[in-house]
Amino acid sequence: MVRRLIRTTKDNRKIIEGAASYKSEDLRYLNGLIADGRIRPVIDRIFPLEELSEAHRYGESGVKKGNVVVSNR
Repeated sequence: MVRRLIRTTKDNRKIIEGAASYKSEDLRYLNGLIADGRIRPVIDRIFPLEELSEAHRYGESGVKKGNVVVSNR
């Protein structure tokens, strides 16, 4: 379901990175974990779709503390 990479930061925090597959049952499972409070996504910033290039620059800058979301609304 999720390909993961675990790495350690300079201050010894562990970061788990990965990409979810596109299977709908996997997304429902993840949604259930979030709804139950078992996992909590960390969102750093939300960008409108019109600022996609800025969102990409921010994500690659090395200063983000969570996920970068691009909204199409």
